[in-house]
Amino acid sequence: MEMQAFIKNISKQYLDEASSSPQLLKDMAALEKYMAESYSERILIELIQNADDAGSKRICLFENNGHLFFANDGAPFSKEDIESISRSGASQKQRGLTIGYRGVGFKSACHLSDEILIHSSDVTFTFSKEICANLLKLTKEQVPTIRIPFLVESVEEEIKAEISNLKQAGFTTIFVFKNANLYQINLEIASVKDGYFLFLNHLEKINFILGETILDYVIRRQKDCITIHNGEQTSKTWYIFGEPKKSRVACQLNENGEMIPCSKEESVFHCYLPTLDKTGFSFKIQADFSTDPSRKHITYDEITDSALEDAAETIFSKIKQIAGEPNADATLLKLLKMQQGFQKGPQLLNKKLKSKLLTENWIRLKNGNVITPSEFKGLPKVFEKAEQLDLIGKSSFIQQYSPINSGIIDYVETLNIELVTLEEWIHVLSDSIFVQSCNDLLLGKCYGYIINEIYIKNTFGKLNLDISSCLVKQGSNVVNIKTNNGHSPDFIKGLSIVQTSAILWFDKLHNTTWQAQIQENKQTAEPKFFKKPLQNSVYKVEKRTTLTKWRSAEQQCLQYEEQLGNSAKDVSKQNVGYDIESISPTGDKRYIEVKSVSRRNAEITMTNNEYTAAHLHSNDYYLCVVYADEVGIQFTYIQNPLQHLRLEKRIKQWEWFCDEYTGEEIKITW
Repeated sequence: MEMQAFIKNISKQYLDEASSSPQLLKDMAALEKYMAESYSERILIELIQNADDAGSKRICLFENNGHLFFANDGAPFSKEDIESISRSGASQKQRGLTIGYRGVGFKSACHLSDEILIHSSDVTFTFSKEICANLLKLTKEQVPTIRIPFLVESVEEEIKAEISNLKQAGFTTIFVFKNANLYQINLEIASVKDGYFLFLNHLEKINFILGETILDYVIRRQKDCITIHNGEQTSKTWYIFGEPKKSRVACQLNENGEMIPCSKEESVFHCYLPTLDKTGFSFKIQADFSTDPSRKHITYDEITDSALEDAAETIFSKIKQIAGEPNADATLLKLLKMQQGFQKGPQLLNKKLKSKLLTENWIRLKNGNVITPSEFKGLPKVFEKAEQLDLIGKSSFIQQYSPINSGIIDYVETLNIELVTLEEWIHVLSDSIFVQSCNDLLLGKCYGYIINEIYIKNTFGKLNLDISSCLVKQGSNVVNIKTNNGHSPDFIKGLSIVQTSAILWFDKLHNTTWQAQIQENKQTAEPKFFKKPLQNSVYKVEKRTTLTKWRSAEQQCLQYEEQLGNSAKDVSKQNVGYDIESISPTGDKRYIEVKSVSRRNAEITMTNNEYTAAHLHSNDYYLCVVYADEVGIQFTYIQNPLQHLRLEKRIKQWEWFCDEYTGEEIKITW
């Protein structure tokens, strides 16, 4: 009786207000219409989030004779709830603790019906345009739907029966949208995905039946994992980390419990419920973002900036945890390497995350030190991952840069780390214990790598590096590098990654016959010029070179190719998809597309013609990214970019672009 008296009292109060200010009521009707349009396609979401805020574990939705029923088993309506739902912006909910907080979302429900019954706390009341208009002697268009609650003494038998059945089933609050806009709700149900329920706090069972559409979701929460079953059809499990009141990240798991990239459609920011804005990563991010009224898009203000900072801190803390545990799953770092997205949100998030990664100590080494990426030294990508781990295991010098979790190495290498220097390589290759324990193929690749580096540097200036202390294997013995005979086929095979011209230079300088041994081994595996995995080596040569400063990037690349001993020509005006054809002394041809950038690691693009040429020439096709400043010029060679770059099509004209790349870098001072 107390609740009935309250509804009658508030109804009279709001009617009196409307009678004294009819123009204000008309303005509210116009505002409600605008809000309903703004929240279009989000009505169901509002009902779901309100149910979760009420602590509901179950919700259901169905239609009967044109009426739409929505029920939950959460806390029944209180007097404050009735007042909040009647007014605009009068919600008692607290931001960050509940999903809804504006007190305007339910106004969108008028898009479904002009007459809404609510049964809760053993009382039924209604919001009705017709009743309101008749009492105030106005037209239906001049009054809002959800403003003045009216106590309902009796309802139609069929509605009464359904309410009774729902109450017996344990539902406490029941909404009835009379003569509902079923077309609109069908559209919304068709868009429902499991992501709607991922960051909710309480809901466990969802059952929607509308015509031939049946949605039957079951949500199971266990520690850091949430599994969402969609009837007997599919189920998805998500690993979630972070703090509920700050930010959380959800990564999809496969059947074996391993992290996998979620679809681009699912990789969105959530403000509890999903927005339409992409995160730029292959996972979901939940935080207290500011959004537009419909919650479809993030709006950028101080609150959103703080939420992005929280999200960056959550991801960084997880990376730091992974880096500090030897056996921690590092799959998250693979997902981070897949970063893509050029909208404002992803760019701001990535900037905040990179700032933390580059300035804070988080790489825990086996020797106990915790360092920043700038203090880390990596191995060139000429060595495959297994080979890198082998080198780390066998060299006491390289071990000092060995992370406690080897799974982070690939990711650390994306942060522009320094590589082990040539002087340090000479130190490693002068260690008899390392040389003795290293397999012949890997040892040959080590020498192939450093010979090529030394040769390129000496192409543009005198480099005084004493390698006379370096050692190689001869049978079971360890001997000086200048020993000519007894090298195994595997050693020669590893050595052959080097350019032919570099080997000839080395043979002449040290009176060795390595090129002849490579030729003998050529029958089984003929090496191709420059055919090696991408490297990330920066060459800084002190002596001035013959490269011309003010030439175009294409001319500078052409000149550099010629100084390497290659026969090169400019074909940029022939529209063949590349700028330079370069032929090595052994007859191997490269097709080089030159890209000039104004800053290091600036975005590069490929045209459709270049993309086609890259596909046609495969490993013989290179991008040469040229960056010149007042100090010198840097060439970054990227072999087979379609294989080694993450390219995304952008609709400007058909071109493929990349904003992150690594390759073989040659830095030359003027």
